[in-house]
Amino acid sequence: MAASDGSLIHDRIAFVVQHTNATDVEYISIATGSRTITLSSGHYLHSIQAGSKSVCCTGSTLKAAKDVSIGDTVWVTSESGSRLNAEVVLNITTHRSPGAYNNCCCRGMPRHSTL
Repeated sequence: MAASDGSLIHDRIAFVVQHTNATDVEYISIATGSRTITLSSGHYLHSIQAGSKSVCCTGSTLKAAKDVSIGDTVWVTSESGSRLNAEVVLNITTHRSPGAYNNCCCRGMPRHSTL
């Protein structure tokens, strides 16, 4: 999870939801200059539209992966893995794959958006 200053914080997994009937799930790969993030189309990540002056990481910067566009900014982990860095989306591809699951953290999304 990310705090509002972009630093990464850890939380315990409360439970894992396994979607056993998910036999054909759309996944999206979002490529920046240093990373490629692969996630389900409905997974949320911190992103802003090109030209926006918003900063990471609040509830207002959360966007479903399917709504991210080339030229948008997303936040990816730094080389050290200690914080998030803003990077421009250079490429987006989609593919379908079987299976899906959710890790639900103890803090939960409402609290995440106010850190």
